[in-house]
Amino acid sequence: MLKMAKSPELRQAMGKAGRQRILDRFDWEVKVDTMLEIYQEAIDRYAKKPTVRILDRVSDRYPV
Repeated sequence: MLKMAKSPELRQAMGKAGRQRILDRFDWEVKVDTMLEIYQEAIDRYAKKPTVRILDRVSDRYPV
C-alpha cells in the first residue's frame, strides 16, 4: 500500500490493468460469445449420441 501511495505511475498502471481485466471478464459481448460456445459444444455433443425422438415414440402409439 505504501508503495502505491508513493507511486502515481504504479497506481495508474494498476488502475488500467484492473479496468482491462474487468472488461475482459465481464463485458457482455464476451459473455455472449462464451455462452454461444458452451451451447454449441452441448449441441455438438448431443448430436453425436444416438437418440430416440420423443415425438416419433408418441406418434407410434397414437397415430394422427
